[in-house]
Amino acid sequence: MPRLTDFQRMMKNLDSFDSTAPADEIETDPVAWIRKTGGKIETKTKGLVPFDPFPFQEQIMRAVAAGEAYVIPKSRQLGVSTAIVAADAHGLLYRHSATGVPQHCHFVANTETVAVQRLLKIAKTILTTADLPDWQRENLSGIDPKTNNEEIRYYTSTAQNYIRAHSSSPNVARSFDANAALIEEVAAMAYADEIWKSLASILADVPNTPIFIVSTYAGDGDLFCDLVDNAKQFGLTSMPLNWKAHPGRDAAWKKRSLKLFAGRESEWEEEHELKRMKSGQRAIDVSLVEKWAKSVKHLGPDPIIGHKYAKGVDIAGGGRDDTVHLVVDITAKPAQVIWEGVYPQQDIDAKVRMIEDLDVRFPGPLFIDGTMDAAIVELVQAENKTAVRFTGGSKINPDRVGNVKWSNAPREVMLSYTSADLEQGQLIVHPEIFPDLFVALKTAQSGQGKKRTGKNVDHLDALMLADLALTRGKKRNTMPVKATTIEPDSRLTDMLNTKW
Repeated sequence: MPRLTDFQRMMKNLDSFDSTAPADEIETDPVAWIRKTGGKIETKTKGLVPFDPFPFQEQIMRAVAAGEAYVIPKSRQLGVSTAIVAADAHGLLYRHSATGVPQHCHFVANTETVAVQRLLKIAKTILTTADLPDWQRENLSGIDPKTNNEEIRYYTSTAQNYIRAHSSSPNVARSFDANAALIEEVAAMAYADEIWKSLASILADVPNTPIFIVSTYAGDGDLFCDLVDNAKQFGLTSMPLNWKAHPGRDAAWKKRSLKLFAGRESEWEEEHELKRMKSGQRAIDVSLVEKWAKSVKHLGPDPIIGHKYAKGVDIAGGGRDDTVHLVVDITAKPAQVIWEGVYPQQDIDAKVRMIEDLDVRFPGPLFIDGTMDAAIVELVQAENKTAVRFTGGSKINPDRVGNVKWSNAPREVMLSYTSADLEQGQLIVHPEIFPDLFVALKTAQSGQGKKRTGKNVDHLDALMLADLALTRGKKRNTMPVKATTIEPDSRLTDMLNTKW
């Protein structure tokens, strides 16, 4: 007897499946399915474990299966996206047989890494570890968690089901044939407005569309806040979930968590209590950052022969901060951020070595934050090095200690210069390439003196340091025109006019 081809075997298995039989519970209920099949997720404390949804996750999973559309403001690391992805994995297998609608699902996140290696990987892990019948498993493809493909598929004789992962971009949703979507961390997402326009069309065209818009707040007055505040008007159900929704979080967890935000409790409240930073405090119009980024192609992360680069290095102090290296191509017109590196928990030798490697790789001026650790600044061997201490007030006080040029620089003055450069298109940041920096720009607050406020402040500090290389010449002898400005000390120009 001749051997069956894979396609013939698939068709034989499908033909033997009675689609007219009464629907089993696992076909219509993703919660029952995940518990019966034992699909696993990767946890940060125990590794692979069977996914046993919390009560709020059960509600979310059943809402996905019911074809509902939700907007969910949430606490960090709650497990909301895990629940949505698990339900979409179930829909990949059963949505068509249960409802007659195939699964055309799209995951969109800030970066390809998050979309592919986190969100899609959750679905892959569940599908590879679940106890599935052979006829289902044979029709699945692209589910190996070790492979960073952008799509998983479940093709049958009656439907071509898939889940596809994307990074945020202006055109990411334009060619969707979607009837399901998860949009991850919308408040921090570049081009969120463009993506929402496409999703809104899907909501209008396709009934029972499970679209889930999920995020932690990143300020007030943005698209995500509008969707939450006017959910019914947009055809959405709002489901706020603060830290208390997680059964493992109690008063002791809150106390431990708050310690990591010492001096920045308002950030913790936005991260976990769903409180918003007021938009009137924002220092930078990020819509202009996005506008300029669309008009300029990213040069890529590698140095170009003949180009000069400004490097900003924010050195981590104690606590939860990271050391951030940021590089701006100052030969390009306009200048643009081309590379960023983040290094947590480095010892002194590692910090010095990495800064010196950065200086060798990208020729040009180096600006180092010496506010927290002047000793490291002294150790770094770089010819064009300037050490900077962030201060309050409005005076720039240049100094020299040994062979190192030092400057006490008011944070508000530096922020105002950087804001103007960004808003006037003199400094380009591509939000989809540098999402953590984009969040820092979006939440940066003015009028705070030397206080570090907002999210991802280490990224912002590194950018402000690198931007000092642009703050030179006759055109920059006065502060940029903004709603609130501080007149700079005349010595600011002297310090910054140094020939590299």
